[in-house]
Amino acid sequence: MSISASSSVARPLLALAILLFSARGLSAEGDPDKKSAKPEVDGKTAAQWIKLLTHEDQEERHLAMQKLLEFETPPVLEIVTAWPAENQFATRLVDISMQEADLLDGLDEVILQLDVDALPDLIKLLEHKEDRMRATAAHLIGVLALPGEAEWKTVGPLRKLLTDKCHYVREAAAGALGDIGGTDAEEAKADLEKVVKEDTDLLVKIGALMSLQQIAESVSEDAAKPKVVIDPLILKALSHEDEYVRASAASYVAEFGELGTDALPELEKLFKDKSTMVRLMAAVAHWDISGKPKSLPVLLELLNAKEGVVREYAAYCVGDMGDKTVYAALRKLAEEDPSRRVRSAARDSAANVQDLEVEAAPET
Repeated sequence: MSISASSSVARPLLALAILLFSARGLSAEGDPDKKSAKPEVDGKTAAQWIKLLTHEDQEERHLAMQKLLEFETPPVLEIVTAWPAENQFATRLVDISMQEADLLDGLDEVILQLDVDALPDLIKLLEHKEDRMRATAAHLIGVLALPGEAEWKTVGPLRKLLTDKCHYVREAAAGALGDIGGTDAEEAKADLEKVVKEDTDLLVKIGALMSLQQIAESVSEDAAKPKVVIDPLILKALSHEDEYVRASAASYVAEFGELGTDALPELEKLFKDKSTMVRLMAAVAHWDISGKPKSLPVLLELLNAKEGVVREYAAYCVGDMGDKTVYAALRKLAEEDPSRRVRSAARDSAANVQDLEVEAAPET
């Protein structure tokens, strides 16, 4: 089994380690049938809407992203480069996801418009003076570049970023090399091993470890896949004093799926963590690894968390478990939660629980 997310719920959560990147369907605001072929949407050009992405009012920022999605060809790179600097969305995504979940969701849809033709521009951005731009470009290259596309020369520039002054740029570069994989990324093996040995940032070390595993898997024959083990460094990070590190470590552990059983005891300790995001990540990781609903009580409690993004993903995971006893709680959330996203997640999960119950019913 490869290191990968094992559930539809975990995938967006795992990506919080670098970018909240989820491939859910377009919202009503981003419906392709509603895209505008005109140079303006609601009387504003794309440039004018992009400017509003830095508006002090959160609702204005959300509206701007929604309107940008209505353009026939969203100005993807312009939107990415105009992203508010204070958000630092290539780092500390746990905090950002709590504050700007709707806006990030819109950015997800914009990023999905990118294809390999954007790689030359993204490679140039790897030399941008702003840390956030270098990190963002590195992450997007990892998403877009495919093994064997050596003509884009993505591996070399990413290798240089492994020694970047900024820790989250280094983490993004390491992750991108793992995402690319194949013989191209294998050139960076020695660099990644050096990062594991010498880098001073724990999450950068872990990111490099995970990438080395991904690269090893990608170049091995199916019959001779390398043994997947959780490095003690990752397990140690689950008890780190920084809640962001604990949450990120849990997300990394979840990628091991059923091969991550060594981490279950540590994840269970996090069920009582003071951080709601850490409890969420630990609960989801435990479910991904064990396939058993031991974390269900934690997730049910998180349905009442003050952070909308926590309630949202707790609802998704509860629905993924398929326990019919949670149906009433999900229906209540779907009807009463103040967040549109949470209500939508609860409705989807309630429907999933109901469908699973029908499938399990004996034939008469």
